Amino acid sequence: MGTLEYLMPVAVTIIAYTFFGLDALGDELEDPFGLEENDLPLSALARVIEIDLLDGLGVRPLPEPAQPVDCVLR
Repeated sequence: MGTLEYLMPVAVTIIAYTFFGLDALGDELEDPFGLEENDLPLSALARVIEIDLLDGLGVRPLPEPAQPVDCVLR
């Protein structure tokens, strides 16, 4: 008999849960661009770069920075 005996299903469940979690994490990290809540806010980042460049060139008035909508910066 093995050393885990009756605990084998619990051990396999914990290991499987860990691997499925890592797989889900990999799916999220492989495509960081998009419009979902957890994606990178590329429009806001581009707006910050635009404001910095226009400020360096002395252009006035500067555009407003992107504001979050429903606590999500897009």
